[in-house]
Amino acid sequence: MAGILTPQSDLFYGVTETTQNAVSANGNGTAIDARGATQITVVVTGTFTAVVTFEGSIDGGVTFFPIALLKSADGTYALNAAAAGTFILPTQGPDLSDFRTPVAWTSGTSVTVKTRKAAH
Repeated sequence: MAGILTPQSDLFYGVTETTQNAVSANGNGTAIDARGATQITVVVTGTFTAVVTFEGSIDGGVTFFPIALLKSADGTYALNAAAAGTFILPTQGPDLSDFRTPVAWTSGTSVTVKTRKAAH
């Protein structure tokens, strides 16, 4: 689909940070510092039955709220991922201080979530 960003696209660069590393349990994972990011790309991988939620904070990680990310597979927005895929918080997203990907685990092997932020 034209205009959809993928991990191979020119805008997918910067330091990759792991927010969930092969987890098989409920947990908030590790929040990333999102200050100055103009885009955050999230890659969810694994074999799992779980829900990975996308959350942001504007107060230094004290409180978090749900954020809709663009699904690269079909160009629609989602507040969470129930399957592997690539998701993008585009440049028109909120000015965040922190970003995290809590997991609500059900079953499977594990789920890994990696993020990459861009600052243009």
